[in-house]
Amino acid sequence: MVKPETFIKASNILAYLLFLTVNIIWGLGLKEEESPHSHQSMSTYISPAIFTFYIWAVIHLFLAGFVVYQLFEARVEVLVNGIQWHFVGVTLLSVLCLALWQEDLILVAWIVIIVATWQISVIYWTLKKKYLPQDKYETLFIHIPFSLYHAWILVSTLLTTFASFTPNVKNDRGPTLIVLIFVILGLVLMEVAAIVYIEIFKDIAGASIIAWTLFGIAVEQTDLVIHWTALVLMVACTLHIFKPYIMKMICKDGSNKKFSFFK
Repeated sequence: MVKPETFIKASNILAYLLFLTVNIIWGLGLKEEESPHSHQSMSTYISPAIFTFYIWAVIHLFLAGFVVYQLFEARVEVLVNGIQWHFVGVTLLSVLCLALWQEDLILVAWIVIIVATWQISVIYWTLKKKYLPQDKYETLFIHIPFSLYHAWILVSTLLTTFASFTPNVKNDRGPTLIVLIFVILGLVLMEVAAIVYIEIFKDIAGASIIAWTLFGIAVEQTDLVIHWTALVLMVACTLHIFKPYIMKMICKDGSNKKFSFFK
């Protein structure tokens, strides 16, 4: 009889290959203004610059590492009881979300990405609370990929929320006070997420995604309030990321080792 982990491993490979193929097709094969990856397709007052979306290449690289690693070295209990079928679920939902973006069904895409956020959060929470890495390879090929993926899904959820419920920049003369308030709240929410990643989960990878997105927003947005808020929060987030290393240099006692990528 085929073991359950065999089905999970095979499904993970197929789901990842589908996810990768769809991203390549829509990222490279279509006109920029029609692509779900384009900032023009979600041009709001919180949209980051187009280069921000290139982080997908890094995320895909780490996810590819996970898919290969699971075949040979991954602990069965992490795969079967921790990740389970959630990776398949979140990748399929991500593909569906991209398809809905392509068809300009933004509100439906928003609902789908909310569900995807729940799926990836289940994996993230389970790994952080029940299956801490036992060596640097488990950190590199399991924990970091899902940290990056989780943070980017959160970012995508925020961007999709604004695309669904706020005016498109191309059809607007400037943010109203209400829109401006919600954009600032969205930026602060990202900063809070970064703090949670670092202070609660000791997760530099996830916080780095937030810092990168804030930088992209600061570059893209010309409204002075939004631009400078994003820039200041990006600097604060970056300093927070390096806080453990700064404290380690000051204290010289190695008490912040737990913040390292490789534990």
